Amino acid sequence: MGEEVKPMGLFESADTNPVSDVGKRSTAKKVVAKSRTAKNSKGKVIVSGKNDIKNSKLTYDKEFKKLFTKREFLSPILKNIVPEYNEYSLEQIEGFITPRGDETINPEAYSSEDTGKGSETTTHYDVLVDCALPGDENVRVGLFFDFEMQRSNTPGYSIPKRGVYYCCRLISRQISVLGDESYDKLRPVYSVWVLVKDIPDELRYSTYSVDLTGSFSDKNLDSSESAAHLSRDINLIHLRLIYLSQDLKIEDGQSNLVKYLQSVFTDRVLDADCNPYHEHSKKIKEEVSAMLSAARAIEVSAREEGRVRGIVETLLKFGKTDTEIVQFVMEDGNNTLDEDAVIEIIEECMRELK
Repeated sequence: MGEEVKPMGLFESADTNPVSDVGKRSTAKKVVAKSRTAKNSKGKVIVSGKNDIKNSKLTYDKEFKKLFTKREFLSPILKNIVPEYNEYSLEQIEGFITPRGDETINPEAYSSEDTGKGSETTTHYDVLVDCALPGDENVRVGLFFDFEMQRSNTPGYSIPKRGVYYCCRLISRQISVLGDESYDKLRPVYSVWVLVKDIPDELRYSTYSVDLTGSFSDKNLDSSESAAHLSRDINLIHLRLIYLSQDLKIEDGQSNLVKYLQSVFTDRVLDADCNPYHEHSKKIKEEVSAMLSAARAIEVSAREEGRVRGIVETLLKFGKTDTEIVQFVMEDGNNTLDEDAVIEIIEECMRELK
């Protein structure tokens, strides 16, 4: 098929120019405040400022959580990740997903915020749910499922190592609640990371699987019942790294999981050519569109802020006063930032120059 579609703003970023070294200046002084619904010289409505960006991010976070914690969104992912779910329908898998676990087994173990032990840093999981395993009627909590959206594959640290660390934290937090002698109650953890930006060509549209396994090094026992029993006991840690690409190109031969996720990020969940679960995805169409709309709003605001920041830095370099910079930006026919936002950008640039 080989169709390429433009991402809906979720993984774009606004680049800004470096601040020029022009020495110290006084803090920007506010000039006459304009209405947030004023118009620039070309009649474009000025509605975007720092608060708008903040509000857009809050809206996106809300829509992100709303979609990514929805059973109907998670079920296709679980079907392709958890072997025990492979033969079950998406509707049946939805029934295995629980909003929280049985408090008599793992109380307080399901918060997306993990404070850790002692001096450990707090870990925030994007989405953390617990799920039952098929046929496990006595124990409601069958596994923990952690779903992480990581925009860049190269954030300055190893994503695989961070993923392993998250798995270990999810194991550790169970013991901290259950007690030191409750090892038999430990449940498997799955940590799934979706990576989109800065992906090497050979890794694009692939899934890398990490599972805790073992083998005998000095006896030929790997096919024995003893080995099978040991394998069941250590079957606790599962890490999945799903490599997409910033262009979200749709091609034949991609896995169902890759196609499904790309259909979400391109707002094409109802397209049968893109999404193998398009009929099921009717249940999440509204949430997908809302999340991507919020993401686009952030991108538009961020790009405009970055553009204006570049103008401010250039004008500072040429010794323009704060009032002159504000006037220049506000008279720019392409500007959509309000005056307060422009002044804040000037102040930020001034602080960076000190």
